[in-house]
Amino acid sequence: MRSRLLLVIAAGGIALLGIGVMTLGSGSQPKLVIDASVAPDFAQVAEEDWVLFVTAFPAQQECIGQVTLIADYDLDDLAKYDPSTRTMAVRVPAPEVLLDRALIHELAHHLEFVCPSQVDVRKPFLAALSRSGDEWFAGQEWSRIPSEIFAEGVVEYVLNERGRVHVDIGLIEQSAVDVIVEWATGG
Repeated sequence: MRSRLLLVIAAGGIALLGIGVMTLGSGSQPKLVIDASVAPDFAQVAEEDWVLFVTAFPAQQECIGQVTLIADYDLDDLAKYDPSTRTMAVRVPAPEVLLDRALIHELAHHLEFVCPSQVDVRKPFLAALSRSGDEWFAGQEWSRIPSEIFAEGVVEYVLNERGRVHVDIGLIEQSAVDVIVEWATGG
């Protein structure tokens, strides 16, 4: 009887642990955590961009989960995303237009790591770029890495800047951006 009770308690504990893990990962409400390093004016920009981003991805709401933003005065790049901690670091100070683009770009990278269905987008995205067979995270230079082009395509879509010329990348084929929009909206 006692061993049966322990078995029931252990099973209940495992079930609760599973529920806890599920709520931390996919299936939880999208949440932006703003670190204390982020000044109030940057926090306001980030919160506005977060709303735009989440609204732009209705079909991916369940996988977005939580991401943390930190401000970094010494970052070599404008921004970077760490998938192991789900953290975006953005170099400050910077003009608002660059902050907007950096935030959305890094949130696009977040999607690559937290939304399993993003892998399914890669083949049609690459085909639209006439780059079928390319490795997603590889390239001779930043502007040739499909992951980076994807992130810039997300920037175009979320910030309503379709057809913008991107530094180093140039124009992104609009059919590739359409692939992103279709995945984002479930259309």
